[in-house]
Amino acid sequence: MAEKGIDIGKLLNDLLDAHEAEIESRKTILAEVETAKSSKQKPNPGKKYSRYISVGIKKVLKDEYGDKCSFPNCTKLAQQIHHQQRFALTSSHNPKFLKPLCRDHHQIEHAIDVKYFETRQRIIGQ
Repeated sequence: MAEKGIDIGKLLNDLLDAHEAEIESRKTILAEVETAKSSKQKPNPGKKYSRYISVGIKKVLKDEYGDKCSFPNCTKLAQQIHHQQRFALTSSHNPKFLKPLCRDHHQIEHAIDVKYFETRQRIIGQ
């Protein structure tokens, strides 16, 4: 390739940039769908919203992260999808705020989430 004047590093960077842009585009479309769904839902304190994450969202997360945990340098398989914005507060599965994690890193994420911890302590303490 170098003999033909093709810079392999630039080619790989261009391919990675195109892949990231395509994933971001898909996430934006899915986020708009999720926003439309959650805005149609009337606030109902007694109603439980579905925690089911659609196949389309799972596919885009797999395309972005593969089968591994998204935590930096973790090589374990992802077992759970973490909502970076509390689902209990947003009732939304916006893919821009979801990431696949192994069980250990999912527990760590919740342990450092102060709001989650305080709410859980208040519920358990009652």
